[in-house]
Amino acid sequence: MTVDSVTFYNAILHSLSDEQSMSIINCTRDTAKSMNDIIQETQISRTTVHRKINFMVKNGLLVVEKFMVASDGKKSKLFRSKLSSIKIKHERNNMFVIIEENPKVMPIASTRNDMENILALDKLRNDSDYLFVK
Repeated sequence: MTVDSVTFYNAILHSLSDEQSMSIINCTRDTAKSMNDIIQETQISRTTVHRKINFMVKNGLLVVEKFMVASDGKKSKLFRSKLSSIKIKHERNNMFVIIEENPKVMPIASTRNDMENILALDKLRNDSDYLFVK
């Protein structure tokens, strides 16, 4: 897939140039992880992880793959990197960003409204769409 959206292109370049964003992308490439898992694995502060995840979800670099609902009713999101590989090519005053999308990505929501819609449809879905933890 060749990137033709200026916003997406800028988000990729911004994230590639930021060590913490790259740590989050690498951390979530193979398995979907909660924000707490990302914080533990990357040793990045909670506020920074929260801000960077929001930026990357908003710009399509990360997706919410699953929701976990604990027995106490608390909900958390599992994030996964949408990118598998990125190639940047500069040729005759043109720059091309070519990405290979992560084949493991199975997004179900990327916004709070998506989450609310999914939860509202809970009666129509079976429980296998959610991961319940104790």
